[in-house]
Amino acid sequence: MIKVEIVLKNKNGEEIYLDYNPLSGSNNIFINSSLLNFKTDSVEISAKSKSLVIRDFYSDSESARLYDNYPHIPVKAGFGTILLTDKAMWRNENYELFSWTHFPDFLIIDTSDYVFQADMFKRLAFYVEKPGSRGIIRTNSEIEDLHGWNAHDYKSADLAAFFNDVVKADLDLNPEEELLKTILLENEVIKTNGSSYAAGNGGILSVSRESNLYLRKIFITHEGYHGVFFSCKDFRDKCEIIWDEVGPEMKEFWKLFFEYKQYDTDDHYLLVNEFMAYNLQQPVNRIIPYYFDHVIPRLINRYPDKADFLNTVISEMEDQFISNAEKLAEALDEATSLPAGSLILLNKNRQHLN
Repeated sequence: MIKVEIVLKNKNGEEIYLDYNPLSGSNNIFINSSLLNFKTDSVEISAKSKSLVIRDFYSDSESARLYDNYPHIPVKAGFGTILLTDKAMWRNENYELFSWTHFPDFLIIDTSDYVFQADMFKRLAFYVEKPGSRGIIRTNSEIEDLHGWNAHDYKSADLAAFFNDVVKADLDLNPEEELLKTILLENEVIKTNGSSYAAGNGGILSVSRESNLYLRKIFITHEGYHGVFFSCKDFRDKCEIIWDEVGPEMKEFWKLFFEYKQYDTDDHYLLVNEFMAYNLQQPVNRIIPYYFDHVIPRLINRYPDKADFLNTVISEMEDQFISNAEKLAEALDEATSLPAGSLILLNKNRQHLN
């Protein structure tokens, strides 16, 4: 991708410098200058990119009033804009609601902290992904001392199933879960079907401001790839083929890693989805340092009886790791034109950081 420099200017002479990595075949640049808490009066883009079109959502007063008056209408934004958004511009104290420009049926809730996020999503996490709890509605007291996730992703079918099973179990929702249900219904992610709920379109992702910026970039990218997996059957099918071609020793490694991460490894759909996301969340040239220098030492410490196997992974399977990541990156590009390694296309220009 060719990096494009964008300069936002106002009448006071203030400037914000941004870098944008446009997708192949696209000439639209999606920004949201009002969310940056910056009144933009003019925009400049680098000379070689005059064919690109700036699409600045939420910048005109009519759109701003619409969003402000209806807080459950998601603000259209790319992941870069979500990360750059000034929290002072949030419409709600505890969260802001976005829809992803590339897959608009997917909502993103950015929360103020992990407590609010857990109150909204923790029981969902156990219901959808945790071993021993998948398909079971846990009470808050049952999981009070257990960790959920610091970032989340759920497709519409799982969300509808969760709320249906809460009703069947005759349990109350947390206030934050009630809010989530309202947001999902108003945006047709789930729908009412008589006295029950049915899947609608898309799903929901979540990250939190309590995570540092480095982790927020990884988390939103990781969760974004799940959103692509949920949304794009062609991509899902390609991921299934790649997983099926993985050898037994490599599958053993991934299942051990996912057990360590506390995923339900008996859920094949979840297994393939996480295999894809953990391969794509960093560039291919970072695969070996991440898994060999960071992940495997932790696995050896946790599972000392697996040390010989894990050392064999390091000594004999480097090419397989790289090959899997390259195949998944190619599948992603063929199905969506999205890049592997990061879904954050808009960043502040490092040479002009304050």
